[in-house]
Amino acid sequence: SFDSGLSGWNAFGNAFAENRNYLVHTSPGGAKLFSTFVEGDDSGMYQDFAASEGSAWELAVYAMTTCREDPINESNQNTAVARIVFRSSSNTELGSEEVLLVDNGSPLGTWRRYSVIANGAPPGTVVVEAYLLFLSPALEGGAVFLDDASFRELDPAAIPDAGEGNRLTEVRNSPNPFGEATTIQLRLTESSPVDVSVYDVGGRWLSTLFQGTLEAGDHSIQWDGRDRNGVPVPAGIYPYVVRTASGQVVQRMLVTR
Repeated sequence: SFDSGLSGWNAFGNAFAENRNYLVHTSPGGAKLFSTFVEGDDSGMYQDFAASEGSAWELAVYAMTTCREDPINESNQNTAVARIVFRSSSNTELGSEEVLLVDNGSPLGTWRRYSVIANGAPPGTVVVEAYLLFLSPALEGGAVFLDDASFRELDPAAIPDAGEGNRLTEVRNSPNPFGEATTIQLRLTESSPVDVSVYDVGGRWLSTLFQGTLEAGDHSIQWDGRDRNGVPVPAGIYPYVVRTASGQVVQRMLVTR
């Protein structure tokens, strides 16, 4: 809950304790992250724990951006993510999972709880790391406020279906990999506001493919492999996030050139 500031966290960049009541989810303390304004440098914090092959973990946190201080809105490219990383004894990254916390489409002044589950640590895993990160590709202003973070090991056999309790029951894209274009297909159990956005592997926002309300049923959204400026992205892996009123799903697609 950050009651003792950032005690226990390995902080870097602009990561600070926060204790102003209107910027804290649960008194007396929270955290604030904002840009380093240095190209290639991110802000954030992490903790690491012993882990073994096959283990499962959940990282959860409350996050908010607010017009009362340094909002992320409109064309601002800043994002915040929570990420779980598995590493070997030689500190090699073996795998990761992440969830988007805040971007320029997030509601202002609203605390929301986000969580990411990484199930099945890869062979060779000896350490698991819990990251809270602020990414600023264009070195812009803006901030994210965080509170009530938790990190726990789960029973892999007891992890529920990702679609359980969610308006979004299916998300996939085809073809994948693809060279020129792909179609993102999603299924809703009921009407909901929907946002579909594409990011690079560093969590930097590239393009919003759809933003509006969709009725229950199957829907298709195309991506032509270009960023918001119409420039083709290079070959690589690109996460896309489908957000609804009840949660969000992160998938990855591979672009070949």
